[in-house]
Amino acid sequence: MASIFSEHATAIDLCLFESVKARSEAQRIALVEQTDMVWHAYLPGVRPGQLYGYRVHGPYEPEAGHRFNPAKVVIDPYAKAVARAVRWDDAMFGYRIGDPAADLSRDDRDSAAFAPLAAVIDLAFPWGRDQPPRRPWHETVIYEQKHNDANGEDNRDGENHNLSWNCGVEGPSDDPAIRALRERQKRNFMATLFLSQGVPMISGGDELGRTQRGNNNAYCQDNETSWTSWDLDTDQTALLDFTRRLVAFRRAQPVLQRAKYLQGRPIRGAEVKDIYWLAPNGHEMTDATWNASSVPVLGLVMVGDAIDEVDDRGRQIRGDTLLVLFNAHAETVPFTLPAMHEQRRWTRLIDTIEWRVAATSYAGGAAYPLLGRTLALFQLDGRAAHGMTGPGETA
Repeated sequence: MASIFSEHATAIDLCLFESVKARSEAQRIALVEQTDMVWHAYLPGVRPGQLYGYRVHGPYEPEAGHRFNPAKVVIDPYAKAVARAVRWDDAMFGYRIGDPAADLSRDDRDSAAFAPLAAVIDLAFPWGRDQPPRRPWHETVIYEQKHNDANGEDNRDGENHNLSWNCGVEGPSDDPAIRALRERQKRNFMATLFLSQGVPMISGGDELGRTQRGNNNAYCQDNETSWTSWDLDTDQTALLDFTRRLVAFRRAQPVLQRAKYLQGRPIRGAEVKDIYWLAPNGHEMTDATWNASSVPVLGLVMVGDAIDEVDDRGRQIRGDTLLVLFNAHAETVPFTLPAMHEQRRWTRLIDTIEWRVAATSYAGGAAYPLLGRTLALFQLDGRAAHGMTGPGETA
């Protein structure tokens, strides 16, 4: 993939060179694809070691700060490697040396023989001894320590840094409050994953709350420790149903299946951004909010008509606008729902305080009681999101 940003260019050529001694490019390829202000092309035949530069077309207006000159080969500003350093020559200058107009003049000599060149490198990551997770995801809410005694190595094997919280009790518990919190945390994890961008990945059995009883290195256990039991109890059945509904919801939501990165700014002159990050007061988060020592509560709005992608028939992709609220705090926090033009309302679809909640409608500007350690999902009534008021503004 070749890509380069330019706000004012009218055309960009990718120039491929055969060696550091080459005085001109062997091939020139026009970048015809453009996303926002990034010009790009996919080149499956280009391999690591290929030398390249760019020729950029556009206005030559020094008074306005524009000095586009396709006679000059320029280096990729995002280059990962430089294969040829600059060879100083008067042709390297964009203006004519000694001209009475000084740097307002234009030099049209070709600089290809002297310009620095970038090189394509192999970005493949050598995983080395990295290994996939060896413990079920939901054990992180039951165990903080490893329990690998059954492996016959005196509990010395396996990872000691487990990044988990047992909700106050190590291992199984009969305390109803502990058990309820653990089930809620499982729903929080699943909902956060399936409402995120990218490809959701879980370990087999996570959708059932499978456990290895704290063994985080069960490669040698070909028994009930590592097997998946399909004799589900009430909590496991509820988690499986919750996960199935999340999968179905995600598959129906284009805003959760974006092919491009979220921008966090208005797209192509639209009046709304593609994503808003909200503080509990319903206003957009500021730098000061982000830089606070702790941010346990926040929300985000993913706008359904700001996806800026087309389907395989060239039609604009539009979806529902979604609002997701997160509360990592132990206490309830009132969260002001963002107001919308035309008094459009939010429908609550998920609140992880329970495995299933009734769909309930809320007006923009309402204070939603976001209970401790929960996630809540809302969908804006109506498919399009035109006329969304900026969070914190008056509808």
